[in-house]
Amino acid sequence: MQRFIGLLAFSILALSELAAAATPERLPPRTIGRAAWVRGGRSDANLGLDPAESHAAPVAVAPGPRMSDAVVFGGLVYTAGVVCEVGGENKDVRQQTMDALDELDRVLAVCRSDKHHILSMQAWVADMGSIGEMNEVYDAWVSKHCPPGRACVESKLVPPYKVEFKVIAAQMPEPSFSADEAR
Repeated sequence: MQRFIGLLAFSILALSELAAAATPERLPPRTIGRAAWVRGGRSDANLGLDPAESHAAPVAVAPGPRMSDAVVFGGLVYTAGVVCEVGGENKDVRQQTMDALDELDRVLAVCRSDKHHILSMQAWVADMGSIGEMNEVYDAWVSKHCPPGRACVESKLVPPYKVEFKVIAAQMPEPSFSADEAR
C-alpha cells in the first residue's frame, strides 16, 4: 500500500510539472508530420526532436484533427492507440498484432525510441479468448532484456480491429559526434 501511495504521489507530481511546463507562456507545441514536416519549415535527420526542445514544449508527431500518432515531452514518448493500418477486416488476431507492432515500431523510430525503451504498455483485445494468439506474437516481439509493465483488457474495439496497443517510452539519447569522428 505504501508503494502504491508513493507511486500515486509521483504521478501527481509529474502531471503537475507537465501541466506547468505546457502553459501558453512557454514555447508553443510543434508538430511533425508523416513526411517529416516540422512547423517552421525545418526538417532534419532526427525530425526536429531536439531533446532540449522536447523538454520545453510538447512535440506532436503526425497530428490530425482529433489526435496525433504520438506526443514527445520531457524525453518521453506517449503514443496514441496503435492498430493495424490497412485491411484489418481480412486479418486474424496474429496478423493484426504483427501489423500493429510494426506500426508501433515505426512511430517509436520517428520519435527516436524503440521497443527496448518502452516503459509501459496497454493492450486491448476485442475477445479475451484470443489473448493467447496475441501473446504469441507479442512475446516474440517484446524486448527480452527489459519487458515493459503491461496491462491487457478486453474491450469493444471499433470493427474491424481486434487488438490495439498504446505505450509510454523513453527517447534514446541523441548520438553525439566530434569533428574528428566525422572524418
